[in-house]
Amino acid sequence: MKKNKLSREKSEKKGGRLGLIIFSTLVILIALIPIIDGIENLIEKEGAITMNLSMSGFSTNEITAKAGEPFKVYLVNLDNQYHGDGGGWHQFASDDANFNFQIAPLDEGTVTIVIDKPGVYEFYCDICCGGKENPSMQGIIIVI
Repeated sequence: MKKNKLSREKSEKKGGRLGLIIFSTLVILIALIPIIDGIENLIEKEGAITMNLSMSGFSTNEITAKAGEPFKVYLVNLDNQYHGDGGGWHQFASDDANFNFQIAPLDEGTVTIVIDKPGVYEFYCDICCGGKENPSMQGIIIVI
């Protein structure tokens, strides 16, 4: 009887350890999810020009690019959906260069643009904050 009790105690200790190991592994995996997402974002924006968009304007109002060569812009919308003008949406658009990207509140993403001819091209956001008439909601792309 004593031997049977010892076997059961050893088995319970092993089961407790196994449960602790499984639980610890799950906690670690769950903790790694934001880190993995961060790595994916770093890979996505590598080599891109980072541009924050908010109700105070574009963080970058001048971009230089080479004619005929693609360039990437990593757009980050800092505004939430409660922003009263435009619902937090922003736009990165140019009539001259023929592109129009819209980005949802608190969203981010990379866009690739190719402009074939040298020149100066205006870009803007016309969704909120006074639209493209607002000096902080516009900028230029200098193509050389």
